This record gives sequence, C-alpha cells and structure tokens, in this order.
Amino acid sequence: MDTYPSGKRLTAIGVGLLALDLITKWATATLWAGHDSGLITPARNHNLALGSVSLQDGLSPAIVVVLVLASGFFVASIVATLTRRIHPLGLVLLLSGAAGNALDRAVTGAVHDWLNLYVVIANVADVVLLVGLVLLLRAFWVRSETL
Repeated sequence: MDTYPSGKRLTAIGVGLLALDLITKWATATLWAGHDSGLITPARNHNLALGSVSLQDGLSPAIVVVLVLASGFFVASIVATLTRRIHPLGLVLLLSGAAGNALDRAVTGAVHDWLNLYVVIANVADVVLLVGLVLLLRAFWVRSETL
C-alpha cells in the first residue's frame, strides 16, 4: 500500500515549488535577460504545451488560466474515477506546475522559459507538471495491473 505525505506537507510542497518556479522565472528574465549560457536560455513563450500549441490572437490570458487549471482537474478526475484513488503528490505537482505557468501568463502575457533541454526550452513549472502527470498515470497503470 502506498503512503503519501500529509495534507500540510503536500501544501508546503506545492507552495514551495510554485515559489521556486516564480523566483527562477523572475531571476532569469531580469538577471540573464539577453544572455544565453547554454543551459540557461531565457525565452518568452506565447504558446501552450511547451510551445507546441499556438494561441490565436485575442485569446484572453484569463481564459488560458481557467483552461489550464480545468484540464488539471479533468485529468485528476479521470484518473480518480478509473482507479478509485489518486496519487495526491501527483495532483499537487500537476496543479502547482499549471498554476505557475498560468500565473506567469496572466501577469505577463507569456510564460518565461529558461531551462534549455535542447529539445525544448522549459521552466520549473513545466518539469513539475510533467512529473505530476507521470505520477498520476503511474497510479492508473498500477491499479489497472492489479484488477
């Protein structure tokens, strides 16, 4: 049986990762602006899904925030329904990553990416969101194999 962190720890993890994401975005946007040092490559991403989905002109940042958060809850509800349980840390990571990018987009109109992974340029929120998604999918697959 899996054991999960308490609600207070999960909250601290989510808030801490959100703060780390926002601080690193601010630092790279201000301190490294105009510089490219290989691993740190500041960029403004006006698109969605690691830059792979283009936004149409006129799409409100507030709508994007609502869509991102709603999609996180949608994925979590599907996993919870199919498995009758959910990985709480995965949900916290998914939501804190989504919130970091949604806040950045709502405030600045774009997401500040800076972590050059040589395939995409990402940020802490992207990595956290993807790890959360993997944990949620793991909960689904582990449950599916035991049925």
